[in-house]
This record gives sequence, structure tokens and C-alpha cells, in this order.
Amino acid sequence: MGAIHPRGILLGLAVFAVLYIGGTFLANVTVRLVADPHSALRWLNPLAFLTWVLSGYVCAMIAKSRGAVNGAVFGALSIAVVAVAQSIFGGNQSFYSTLVEDYYYWIILGVILGGFGGLLGDVYRKFKNKSL
Repeated sequence: MGAIHPRGILLGLAVFAVLYIGGTFLANVTVRLVADPHSALRWLNPLAFLTWVLSGYVCAMIAKSRGAVNGAVFGALSIAVVAVAQSIFGGNQSFYSTLVEDYYYWIILGVILGGFGGLLGDVYRKFKNKSL
């Protein structure tokens, strides 16, 4: 069996798309509803990073082996989901220029966080199998 599992990576990308769009929607609603949006948005940034970790974890659980590798591949491809979502839903112009200018940063961030989520999936699977 190979190291890369396309089904796991595609499912990770699908989960990431749903979480990313949901997080963007939540951020837009929060900004419009609260009096001080900066204090409310402080907890949304960690939530955005957790979308990568959780999606990498899902990717590892579907792949069933080498979750860190599959999570890292998912993370490298996740920038495409961010770019498509930003172009479809408009997004903030300053974020779009940051995305275009610093795309290496976003790819590296996706690889690290997706790989970390995949590693968590591997660790969970290892300890789950030991306890059985």
C-alpha cells in the first residue's frame, strides 16, 4: 500500500472547505453583531488554525497509515481551497493581497498544521490499537 491515500486527502479537503467557509461566515456574523469586533475576533484566529489541524486529523483517520504524510499533502493542497473560497465569496481585499504575496507562507502553514493533525491521527490510532 502506498504512502499517499487520495481518498483521505480529498475528504480532508472537503472537511477543510466546510470548516473554512463556516469559520468565515461566523467571523462575518460576529463582526456585524458585537460592539467591539476586535475582542470577538481574537478567538476566531485560533479557530481558523484548528480547521487545518482537524482536517489533517480526518485525512489521517481515513488514510489509516502514514497520517502525517497524508496530512502534510492535504495541507499543501489546502491553499487551493482558501483561494477558491476567497474568489467566490469576495473576502477582504487586504487578506487577498496577503494571500497572493505570501502564498509560500500559507503553503508552509498548511503543511505544518495539516501534518500535525495527521500526526495526531497516527498517535490516536496507535494508542487505540494498543488498548485493544
